[in-house]
Amino acid sequence: MKKEKFEIKNTIGMFDFFKGFAMITMLIVHTQGLFDAMPQYATVGEFLQNFNPILLVFFALFSFLGDASMPALFVISGYGYRKTTNRKCIVKQINTLVIPYLVAMILTVIVHFFSFWVLFGSGRQSLSRTIHFFVGGLFGMSRSRSYFGFELFQCGPIWFLLSLAIALVVFNILANHFDGVKLILISALVAFVGWVLSVIYTFPWSMSQGFMAVFYLSLGYWIKKNKVFITAGGSLSKKKEAIIVIIAIIIKFATLSTGVVFNMANELYPFGIVSILVNGIIGAFAVKLFLQINRFNGPVSSFIRVLGRQSLYVMCIHSIELLAVGGYLQEIFCNRWQGTIGMRTLIIILVRVSVVFTCTFIYDRIKKTGKLSFMENIIK
Repeated sequence: MKKEKFEIKNTIGMFDFFKGFAMITMLIVHTQGLFDAMPQYATVGEFLQNFNPILLVFFALFSFLGDASMPALFVISGYGYRKTTNRKCIVKQINTLVIPYLVAMILTVIVHFFSFWVLFGSGRQSLSRTIHFFVGGLFGMSRSRSYFGFELFQCGPIWFLLSLAIALVVFNILANHFDGVKLILISALVAFVGWVLSVIYTFPWSMSQGFMAVFYLSLGYWIKKNKVFITAGGSLSKKKEAIIVIIAIIIKFATLSTGVVFNMANELYPFGIVSILVNGIIGAFAVKLFLQINRFNGPVSSFIRVLGRQSLYVMCIHSIELLAVGGYLQEIFCNRWQGTIGMRTLIIILVRVSVVFTCTFIYDRIKKTGKLSFMENIIK
């Protein structure tokens, strides 16, 4: 019996598998001491000469998919973008992104004050550090920086929410005046401005990342318009698509040879605007790859899709866990651990993943039962 050909179609939840994978990757990457067990090499060439197959796969996974996961999430947002009035766009971003950010930030501050006091026994120091987190959260700092001698602590992974809100508002303005290639070019120009801002200093509210994300939104928007992700009717030929991806991968390898990774949160862009554009292309390619894998069904893939549907909650809860208590517990555990680094890392990952996912599912269950949680009461 002839098997039915698998086709990718525009459906609700088509990106859930990738978003779930991105959430798992985010949790793993934020594990303290994750790379302690990996040998240090001066160059990529030296690494390849002495590689262990398992380490090579690990390196490729996190260097390509890991680096491109944030751009890919912006691309997905661009794919789902709908043009509207600027006022409606701003209101929507406040309700769907800014309010969840503020709720997560406030909960982080509250939990941090008590957890630090309990763990280290100093109420004064706990208050001092909590104030730094609070101010850093108000200014949406993607990484800790000092302003006029006062250090603002990072707001955690939820910087993504602020950047996405800024990007969607800016992109909506552009989309109401430009279209097609012009929209992509003007969006790339905005991304260039974002990169220049990151070179000058770390601007508040993750503004530079938001400007860069405008290009990723335009890429996702263009991909949908030209049916690049779906199986039938795509306007971009496979040959052209392959050439673009191969060039991007070659440039990515060249970037890795510098020893500096691409990291939007920490504003690391080894080749400047080139790195920003290349990781957007690789991110889009990664999404398309996962759309092909999305054909498989099973308990693991179904669980990952569920995480993808709850990605906003996962990101917010993970941010609270990481900054308010998880980061300190990881440090204490690492300092006291006497066994192997691999086992230590595995234990940390399993515990944190279990806590974050359990809290996410509990919150989702509470929402579905109609009993408003503390977080939702604040939003209301």
